[in-house]
Amino acid sequence: MDILLNSVFPAIIPVFAIMAMGYLIGRKTDYDLSFATDITMYFTLPLLIFSALAHKWDTPFLGREFLITGVGALVIILGTAGLVAIYLKVTRRKDLNILYPTVMFINAGNLALSLDYFAFGYDGFLRGVLFQVVNTSLMYSLGVYMVGRQMNLKTIFKMPFLYASIAGTLVWVFHIELPEFALRGVHFMGSAALPVLVLMLGYSLKNIDLSNLKVAISGGVLRIVGGLAIASLLVFGLLSTGLIGSSPGDLLTMKVLIVNGSMPAALGIYLLAQKYDRQPEVVAPTVFASTLIGLCTIPIVLWGVNYFISG
Repeated sequence: MDILLNSVFPAIIPVFAIMAMGYLIGRKTDYDLSFATDITMYFTLPLLIFSALAHKWDTPFLGREFLITGVGALVIILGTAGLVAIYLKVTRRKDLNILYPTVMFINAGNLALSLDYFAFGYDGFLRGVLFQVVNTSLMYSLGVYMVGRQMNLKTIFKMPFLYASIAGTLVWVFHIELPEFALRGVHFMGSAALPVLVLMLGYSLKNIDLSNLKVAISGGVLRIVGGLAIASLLVFGLLSTGLIGSSPGDLLTMKVLIVNGSMPAALGIYLLAQKYDRQPEVVAPTVFASTLIGLCTIPIVLWGVNYFISG
């Protein structure tokens, strides 16, 4: 009960409340969110990422933890692709290859980053940022190829969060002290990113139709439960081989990998499916189903990582 009251509820209640508010706004209005999307993705979120990294300038750089998180994100993404391959072979559905990118790529941005921040603080958020960098970079390169049969590396280099991550990391690695007023200003502007991201996530769910229900639920389960299984096996393997131990930093890395690995499918894949007209009628309900399943599993996963992974 203490874990629920002190760790789980304080992390999920703000996120779920803002998401519900966005959904209600979407049901009652018809706003154009393009301006809010651009401001968040190209301005406030990069500022928040830079601020989180730059504020660590006077502490030792967590290179090992970052490496484990990055490799872990890659293993989780590719591992869930293996689960999709098994599902398609068992069901003999050769027409559902679109499930590969739909299940592989994770909502590691608006939902996972918010949970990492509320549940684990700045240090958890930093690990979430690296997870997001790996996830999004692969989604807009490998994912674009899988959906549209096009390899578009230029898209990755147009993403401001990538440069914000690099700049903030350099400040941290070389212990560059920036003026306090500058850090406060950057943090103030970046703080708008997470609530707006979650608000847009709720808003985006307003019109998604749960057609192809069986496939949508199957894909949602593969993303949530399959991702959780892959992440948990990864953490167990890292522990068994001694690559990570019981230090507070290692424990936090394990928690972030498991929580992020069990997140819903990325909305970005739905946008790509629409853009390239590649079975968006399958992708949309699958993303929606995974989000609904995630709303039920996130409290359980947060409780589990706090209960079983503790120093």
